[in-house]
Amino acid sequence: MSHRLYIGGLWHETHSFAADATTLENFRLYKLVEGDDLLQAFEGTSTEIGGVLSHVADQARSQSQGEGVEIVSGLFAGSLPSGPISAETWTTLRERLIASIEASQADAIFLSLHGAMVAQGDTDPEGRLVTEIRKRVGGDVPIAVTLDYHANLGPQLVAAADAVVAYDTYPHTDFAERGAEAAALLLRMLRGERFSKALLQLPLIPSVPAQATAAQPMRDLLAMAHDLESSGEHEIVSWMAGFPYADVPRMGMSAVVTSKQSGDALRESMQQLAHAAWNGRSQFSADVIPVDEAVRRAIAAPKGPVVLVDVADNVGGGGPGDGTALLAELVAQQVSGSVVTIADKASVDAAWDAGVGARVSLEIGAKVDDRHGVPVQFEGTVRWVGDGRFTLKGDWMKGLSLDPGRSAVVENDAGVSVVLSERKVPPFDAGVLQSVGLQPEDCRVIVAKSAIAWQAAYGAIAAEAIFVDTPGITTPRLERLPYERRRAPLLPFEPGTTLEDARIHVWAPGERSVSDGQSATTTG
Repeated sequence: MSHRLYIGGLWHETHSFAADATTLENFRLYKLVEGDDLLQAFEGTSTEIGGVLSHVADQARSQSQGEGVEIVSGLFAGSLPSGPISAETWTTLRERLIASIEASQADAIFLSLHGAMVAQGDTDPEGRLVTEIRKRVGGDVPIAVTLDYHANLGPQLVAAADAVVAYDTYPHTDFAERGAEAAALLLRMLRGERFSKALLQLPLIPSVPAQATAAQPMRDLLAMAHDLESSGEHEIVSWMAGFPYADVPRMGMSAVVTSKQSGDALRESMQQLAHAAWNGRSQFSADVIPVDEAVRRAIAAPKGPVVLVDVADNVGGGGPGDGTALLAELVAQQVSGSVVTIADKASVDAAWDAGVGARVSLEIGAKVDDRHGVPVQFEGTVRWVGDGRFTLKGDWMKGLSLDPGRSAVVENDAGVSVVLSERKVPPFDAGVLQSVGLQPEDCRVIVAKSAIAWQAAYGAIAAEAIFVDTPGITTPRLERLPYERRRAPLLPFEPGTTLEDARIHVWAPGERSVSDGQSATTTG
């Protein structure tokens, strides 16, 4: 007997305060594929879908007889982090995905989602999406979902799905492994197994620079989760640190468990997780230093490259990628061997018009909004122009490609270089620089518009990293942002928040109801 496994997804990390609305064109520029194009795009890649495909293929090779799995490649649409998805775009994508699932007549469904998506007029589009899919396919078709480590997970999605698996790493390097885990659970459910689920929602949102999984407190929390898995108590235990820039009621840190246990035993494990996270809450803040001081420290460093982390213009968190505070200071302090990436189509056009070797005078950056500095007057020589597209070769989604559009490198007389691109790209792979002829290890200073994920590109070569208090919408100083819909009470905003404000939800196999949950400090 052969089972039909549908594979698809919708992926977007939404910044509620970003100036740019996300449209269908954003998805087309990054990834919008369906049918055979989906297989071609993801097969052999280090992505969640790549992990599912690899696991199913491995299982097929290991079975000489018995049931098989037929892959039904559906719709996947993904976009780089940006502002809320337009209502029209979300309606189009949701309806296309649901229609492809209904047409597939699948026996099981895998969805690659993010967990921090926001659409205009809908603060929990993913929860409603999975709920609607559940209504369409019925209660007996298993659904497994992978989520980003920065998901803001609410009970609606967990109730509708049968298994939820989130990344274990930040920087994210385990996409394929988590996809394979979700696939393994789906295959078990196709053989008749069913699982209980539990969700912990903590009244806490960690600062993004403090969410690194190799550092405390997340290192111990992840180790605790893995111990619960390896001991056989639960199948999957996933932490999600949360995304503080999605202004929604479900914003906050969470954990989700897929388990053979149920009832009080499962609830007790969730309480252990809750207390462990709460005990480490003082470590979930991050220090950043002023721009001028950061540049002076970089100059004084005995060796490079020094990474200046432009936290508040984090492209991977929805920043526009055109913040100029650090560029202006590097120019002012004449830091030779420094390099900054800026998304600025007008400056790219000017560099292309001038050509390699020509002198240009540019007004660089700070064109998307007024929250990321002011345009910098920059005079220099065009060193390189070309197509900036490159294939990812590191740990972050290896095998996929990023397309920043036409690009250029301009260097001033002091030796400050600016990598200009038509479109923003996250600095999660060394190809951002290598694709334009620059070698990261030869740079004295690298400005990374990121929080933690830059480590996937430069962590192995960085002599020092300095987190800088730049202006911008992904600032770790969350009190600067104009929240309207976030949950309350919530640390760090309300100092009187207690663990009693945490909520635990538990579902028996096949249960779909959504309740308010139970306080993590009670046993019930």
